[in-house]
Amino acid sequence: MIGLAILNQLGVGALNGLPVVALAVDPAAVPDATPAYSFRLRINFAPHRDWRRDIASTRGPLLVLVGARDELFQANVFAELFAAAPKGRVELLANIDHMGITDDPAALSAIAVEGVKLLANP
Repeated sequence: MIGLAILNQLGVGALNGLPVVALAVDPAAVPDATPAYSFRLRINFAPHRDWRRDIASTRGPLLVLVGARDELFQANVFAELFAAAPKGRVELLANIDHMGITDDPAALSAIAVEGVKLLANP
């Protein structure tokens, strides 16, 4: 990852599709899980260095949905982190964990409801 980051600083991005993170995922047990992240995917998951400025400069509505039981992120601090967004809000989804935000029926329902609200009142 460090080598590819250095190459990108030099303007070489041709190798960004190479895998840099491998996850211990059994494809038979979890067929929809991604077994590896490319450099490109990993960097797209990361915030910019000045992420606070990114949040404060959002112009449209910003809705952050996070599972209250997320094992990877501290969901209880999201409201504080996104408070700088002029039209932002954070909703904690009860009983939803990190991966549940993508496949738990309650989470998907909440996402659909909030999406409809955003479309109705941008």
